[in-house]
Amino acid sequence: FIDAIHEMKKPLKSMVFTNGPASEDFLQEVGKISEFVLTPASWDSTLKHSDSFFGDAKDYSVFYQSAEKRPPTHVAAGASASGYLLMLALQRAFKECDIQATAGDPYNLLYGSSGNITCVDNLNDGHERVRETLSLMKEETFFGSILFDTFRQNFASEVKVLQVIRKIRNLKEILTPAVVLPLRLATASLQLPQPNRYNPVCPQGSYQNPDEFEPCIKCEKGHFQEKAGALRCTMCFKNFYANATGASQCDRCPANSETAVRGATAITQCTCKPGFFTKLGRPGTPCEPCPAHATCAGDVDPPRNDPGWHAEKDQPWQMYSCNPGTPCTGNFTCAEGYTGRMCADCEEGYFVAFESCWPCITPAGNLIVMLLVYVVFIVMVIISRQLDVIHLLMNFCQTLSILALFNVGWPDTLGVIFNIAALLSFEMDLVQPQCVAPKWGFAENLYIQLAWPVFLLIMTFTWTSITQAAFRLKLKVQGKSLDDFSSSSFQTSFSSQRSGSFSTSKLGGASMGSSSATLGLNTSKWYTILQAMFYIPSSPQEMNELWLERMGIPLMAMNLGYVVLLKYVLIAFSCRDFMGTFYLSYEPSMECYTADHYKLMLISAAGMVVYVGGTWFMFGHAMYNLKITGSLGEKRPLLLFGWMYERFEAKYFWFEMTMLAEKTAFVLCATFLVEDPVMQVLICMVVEFAIVLIAIKTSAPIDSYTAALLTAVDGVVLIMMVLGLVFYNDMVLERTQTFALVLALISLFGLLGVLGAAFIYEAVFHIIIYTLQNRHKQIAARWGQDARKHRHMYRVFK
Repeated sequence: FIDAIHEMKKPLKSMVFTNGPASEDFLQEVGKISEFVLTPASWDSTLKHSDSFFGDAKDYSVFYQSAEKRPPTHVAAGASASGYLLMLALQRAFKECDIQATAGDPYNLLYGSSGNITCVDNLNDGHERVRETLSLMKEETFFGSILFDTFRQNFASEVKVLQVIRKIRNLKEILTPAVVLPLRLATASLQLPQPNRYNPVCPQGSYQNPDEFEPCIKCEKGHFQEKAGALRCTMCFKNFYANATGASQCDRCPANSETAVRGATAITQCTCKPGFFTKLGRPGTPCEPCPAHATCAGDVDPPRNDPGWHAEKDQPWQMYSCNPGTPCTGNFTCAEGYTGRMCADCEEGYFVAFESCWPCITPAGNLIVMLLVYVVFIVMVIISRQLDVIHLLMNFCQTLSILALFNVGWPDTLGVIFNIAALLSFEMDLVQPQCVAPKWGFAENLYIQLAWPVFLLIMTFTWTSITQAAFRLKLKVQGKSLDDFSSSSFQTSFSSQRSGSFSTSKLGGASMGSSSATLGLNTSKWYTILQAMFYIPSSPQEMNELWLERMGIPLMAMNLGYVVLLKYVLIAFSCRDFMGTFYLSYEPSMECYTADHYKLMLISAAGMVVYVGGTWFMFGHAMYNLKITGSLGEKRPLLLFGWMYERFEAKYFWFEMTMLAEKTAFVLCATFLVEDPVMQVLICMVVEFAIVLIAIKTSAPIDSYTAALLTAVDGVVLIMMVLGLVFYNDMVLERTQTFALVLALISLFGLLGVLGAAFIYEAVFHIIIYTLQNRHKQIAARWGQDARKHRHMYRVFK
């Protein structure tokens, strides 16, 4: 039976045999598979019972082994104990009896006639007498206690349970039964259930069930076991997880992610480490290093842009440098008053002024400030014809306004200076009317910028037309007509003016001197004031010259506003990729390649042809024709185009075109190299250095001090570009950047101080000239003289 069980590999918790395991023959025959088998028995050689005949159980075993040549079983011990007990019963049963009649025959003693024995108690039946004695006996034997109940069963000796165990005897491992129950008599520990000798080795990913007869237990989620036959599973280490039961090993979290504790049960417990982020925005996905100029808290928190940088909130893994950086306060927020992509727009209730957002006071106040700026532009255009230093200052400020577009991270202090410089750059968007029109943006600024030269032309035309109407009224008051001015007198007058002698106008002197009414008009107080503020020519020739001189103003204004016009028409074509969607580089709220954008590009292309192309054509055509005709020194060209070349030596009349080329190169770099500030600076440095060499080589300006100022301006521009590279380099020490800022401020304020001194000098000179002219106006008017002097004629006084 036990062999059949073994062949079936049946995992039994216990096997009990009523007989056999206590026998050495059984153990030798069955062998190892008999281990842990149980059997009930009434005796074992290890028991501590004893008697006077056999001694203790061990003594009995030795005696039996020597006699029978084998260990005694509990059956043999029971038989021996029975014989011993019967011997005692026989001795005690007939102790008070006469048994001589039995003649020593046991049969006659136990089963003979009643006359064979005579006892004091008259119980003369030997068999009954022995039984009675046995029932009253209570003995301790090597087999154990013996006490019979009324059913003549020994209830004093309890049943022992033997279990086959391994022992070492004579340095040899043997199988032998041992008492395991009852516990007070036990000589070995009970193995119940018995070990599962057929228990399989648990595979990887599982461990042994505490109950050997139950199947292996799979490792629960968050645990693993890489070895077979293990007693327990190990909790997954940090940064690993096991999302299924029975894992032989834990899976590593995706790149750059971690778990908060050990024993992660799902990949979703893997979150990004600090300094990393996931584009998918959920746990359990690969993490990437935090972008430059951003802060990553880890977990599923997105990268948060640092101050001075912008990021798209729905795709914040690309940082864009804000220029200027102050509005971008980081963490997807803008400074107060700013909003939109790159914080480039103003919030409702704010308007743009000097590249910053300011709270609205009133809509009317917004418009007044805007109109005042336009008035300043007009005044600057007019006086720039008279003052060289103003022209230099405006060129320098225009260059600064372009440098401000270079995305090198200019310090805020320099940003303020750049914004102030924009006032002299003729940028019509310097003040914008968002308080009146909240939707005002790039398109409206472009229209205003393109309309500015036309507006100035119309204004100048209107101004000159009014002057011509006043001139005709003046002739009418004098009683004259245009026919009174003959062509010969025109030739005489023009010749004298062309030669620089404007002392006498013969026809004007004769006519005006003969009329006392006219003399009274010319010498009246209101007329003198009116003449000072609003010059009225005295002859058709002077009127024609006035037309030429004033028409030169919008042409010169187009040159002065060339930088801004070029910037605006090019900006419409400069788009920047914001995470797959293109927006205007300098108007990030406007999406490129839409119907509105195509409309702007069409308008900008027209503006480029008309204004940019027109400016170059005007320069080229005028200078070419004046050069080949030798008319550079004539009065009429000077009145209309003199602003192009009158500041320079005759042989360097073309020098203004080099400055125009410089502005063009700067604007092209600022517009189309937005994402490469270093290349912007390097190209412009090469251009500026070439301009400096040309200026030094030619010394083109007529005045040496003007040439020195021009070189100083170019030098400061070069310094600013070099310092821009310092500001752009994040590896530069903070003290180095501080030194660069101080050097930039010294250079800027030093140059502005020099230009300011030059301005005062030229202003005082022109005031003196104006005073001398004003004193002699009445006398000059009496004789018909033109007391007004043109700018290019002042140089004789210098």
